[in-house]
Amino acid sequence: MCGIAGAAGKIRVTEKELCSALSVMRNRGPDGSGVFMDDGAALAHTRLAILDSAGDAGRQPMRDPSGRYAIVHNGEVGNFREIRRELEKSGLRFFSGTDTEVILAAYILRGERCLDDFSGMFAFAIWDRLEKSLFFARDRLGIKPFYYAEKNGCFYFGSQPRAITALGFGPVSPNPKALAYFLQFRHNDLDETIFRGVMKLQPGHRGTFKNGRAEISPWWTLPRFGTGDGSSRPEELGALLESAVKTNLLGDGATGLFLSGGLDSSGLLAIMSESERPVHTFTVEMDGLGASGNLPALSERFGNVHHPVAVDAEACRLLPEIVWHYDELNADPASIPLYLLAREAARHVKAVCAGEGADELFGGYERIYILNALRLAGRLAPKGLLQVLPEAMRLAPKKLMDGIFPYFSMLMPEGLDRLKILLADSANPRKSYLALQSVIMPHEMKGLILSEHLDQGSIEALAEGVMAPWIGAAGNREGLPELLRFELAKRLATDLLMKSDAMTMAHGLECRVPYLDHRVVEFAARIPMDSQVGLGGGKKFLRAALKSRLPERVVRQKKENFFVPIHHWLASLKPLTEAMLSEKNIRRQGMFDPKRVGMLVERYRSGKLYYARIVWNLLTYALWHEIFMERGGAFTKGERYGGDFS
Repeated sequence: MCGIAGAAGKIRVTEKELCSALSVMRNRGPDGSGVFMDDGAALAHTRLAILDSAGDAGRQPMRDPSGRYAIVHNGEVGNFREIRRELEKSGLRFFSGTDTEVILAAYILRGERCLDDFSGMFAFAIWDRLEKSLFFARDRLGIKPFYYAEKNGCFYFGSQPRAITALGFGPVSPNPKALAYFLQFRHNDLDETIFRGVMKLQPGHRGTFKNGRAEISPWWTLPRFGTGDGSSRPEELGALLESAVKTNLLGDGATGLFLSGGLDSSGLLAIMSESERPVHTFTVEMDGLGASGNLPALSERFGNVHHPVAVDAEACRLLPEIVWHYDELNADPASIPLYLLAREAARHVKAVCAGEGADELFGGYERIYILNALRLAGRLAPKGLLQVLPEAMRLAPKKLMDGIFPYFSMLMPEGLDRLKILLADSANPRKSYLALQSVIMPHEMKGLILSEHLDQGSIEALAEGVMAPWIGAAGNREGLPELLRFELAKRLATDLLMKSDAMTMAHGLECRVPYLDHRVVEFAARIPMDSQVGLGGGKKFLRAALKSRLPERVVRQKKENFFVPIHHWLASLKPLTEAMLSEKNIRRQGMFDPKRVGMLVERYRSGKLYYARIVWNLLTYALWHEIFMERGGAFTKGERYGGDFS
């Protein structure tokens, strides 16, 4: 919706640097910009006008009537009108139709306790000119980004790391720990970013910077999952979703939806279609995959204005542009179709809804019920059976393997080695999750990152350190709810929400996520696990809640995995890959052992698909390094990278 940036403390930020930060965030707010400078603080804001779009009263940075406070805000507080009515009862007057003015007034009246009243997605900072203090906060689930850094008594913040460096923080260099975690998972769950010294404010956290020191603490904690007594009813969830969707339809004009034809997005369409406003839907059609067979039935029932978006083999050439838009590292290849989807949507609407969060809340991911099945099998199977199973499968016909373990079968023979690790650790939810989710295991990274940057012991401890506060090591009945909670607390914000924010804001498009309304989240946490996930799959409770709203075929359909053809894309990007991952270029960038990189690339070229995702991660990092470490974040379409990109 917007881009925010600023600094406080012993600052020497110039107006030129503020304008540079604005330039970095221009895509996030094409409808206007503003700056505020004070003794001890500087604030910058770019605006995508959705609320009060016709007037100037919503411009930021915004000051309160007394002039004491100034705010920059990104996002939307969905219940701001209700809060405004309560504040008006206290005698307060408002001069705009924006939620930003309500946030500022609520903070002045209630202090940081106002956060408990807010529903929606937000990241904001408020400067108090009298106290010389900066208050900042991020929404419960981390829907909106907030990065920060501290140096020499100064606090910097922004919607993007590049905005922080534009304000004078630096010089920056790659963070080896963030790089190692990224290579393992293709995204980064650490509090630290790939820019050394730049941090992420965690979801549901707030902080105050005063007298050269920042104090940060949580203001909301994700509830434990599976704690209910079984009294929750699907109709209650349906009513909450309806309220959440209506809250997210605030603003002017037509509304949009990313529609896959699956349960999550179709459920949103059913509720959105009850509004009188037209609903524009956008769906990816990729070579070899086509579109969901549910789309015609959905259009006939709900009358949505549908826009198919074709993604062909040439789409992969957008990779450098996408790496640039991320700032942070993310190598999810699905970013490419999402980027194209957002580009098309931005031509028709200013905001779209998406189904992010539904899989995490209701156990929709295949990995969740695979791990659940393994946990049960570990209890019921004869001792030692799971450990010898991979060797038996090595001799099994490929058709049998394709039917039982299609993912591991596709990655043979390394896939069976990974399956062996998974089954051996089936009683340990942390280790089994890592075996299932890692692109590359820590022991496979040995010698890849130069030891002068990070030793092997530190690499092996990274993921365990992230997971330990959320997931126990011993196998117990808490394993499944702990995994759901971990994915919501960490992976959701650092991967999926980061992806949706970066790819939509690249085109000045707002993405809203009704499933992550905190009322829906807190309700989902109370649903017993056996009502959520079974051996046949997940989302049992959500299906029941949406059953009356959707065609039966949509409700009954199992989740379809969206596989992006990385190996085909790497073939199309062969000149770029060879240039970026050449021994000369890797040696020049100075983070990896060129021989280890060459070995991994050669194994991929020999036809081993297991290494395709590893090479994609390495290519993504090499592009990031050239764009941000060598070119200072400068990007021009059509440029060559690594000396050769044709």
